[in-house]
Amino acid sequence: LLSDRLASCFKQVVTTQLGLLLVTFAVASLAFGVGHGLATALGGGLAILNTVLARRSIIRASKLAYTRPDVGMLPVFSGLLQRIFVFAAGFVGGVLLLGLPPLPVIAGFVLAQLGYLACKMS
Repeated sequence: LLSDRLASCFKQVVTTQLGLLLVTFAVASLAFGVGHGLATALGGGLAILNTVLARRSIIRASKLAYTRPDVGMLPVFSGLLQRIFVFAAGFVGGVLLLGLPPLPVIAGFVLAQLGYLACKMS
């Protein structure tokens, strides 16, 4: 079933993202210090949150497509705006409020996003 495949893929992606987050944190902490490690962890955490929110949007859009096909994509677009806002708030909060360096936050996010390849390659 497609729903079983999507659930399995979601678990693979999040597990891979979590692994990438931990590896990135360890490497950045050892190479550049704990501050950079924490920054990459924040970026990776934001990527995982992005994945969870994207899944929720897709599920909402799928359910809505059956009852209201004219607005079936609305949850996808509203979810995209929500994910952009969450990333921006997390990034700004980490950089301005916590004083984390911005480049490692972005690097952690980008590297954790590679977790999507886990599902594509299996």
